[in-house]
Order: sequence, then C-alpha cells, then structure tokens
Amino acid sequence: STVRVMGSAQLCLGDSVWLQAASGFSYQWYYNGNPIPGAVQSQWQATGSGQWSVQVTNASGCSVWSPTIQTALVLPPVAFALRASSLVKCAGDSILL
Repeated sequence: STVRVMGSAQLCLGDSVWLQAASGFSYQWYYNGNPIPGAVQSQWQATGSGQWSVQVTNASGCSVWSPTIQTALVLPPVAFALRASSLVKCAGDSILL
C-alpha cells in the first residue's frame, strides 16, 4: 500500500500535512513505530517531525504496511538587530542597524 503526502513533508512550526492511503479498507496509522489511538481512517493529519506509516487490512484480514513517510519540522530563522551606531541622534539622522 502506498501513502500520498498531500503537500510538503517539510512543516513549519504549527503546520500539518495530510497523509492519504487507498480507500475501502481498514487502517491503523503509526507514528515512530507506535500505533496512534483512534487513527483508523484512510487519511491522517501529521503534525511535527517523525516517521508515519499505516497498516492497511482488507476484508479477508490480509494486511500490508505502507512505506514510512518522514516529516521534518523546519524552524523559522531567528531575526535580531544589532546597532552599529549610537542611539543618540538629531532629528533627520538615521541609526545604522
């Protein structure tokens, strides 16, 4: 069974990505090798970094595992300003940051 990633597997803080398995079967989603309680639908909303997979079972009880999907949390850059000149200025002057 294959899993489609609906979007990018690289997530910004607070984002998520939907994972989609073939429909018409029974499912159990896993995060880092552990079953996710209640995650038994064909889609799963993955949040944060980790390894996601799904076990798909047909009506006869035969199961197959999906390949693992790796998601990565991409942290935003840290912005800061350093002043390169004095904060004491006359009207109309500028401060170099």
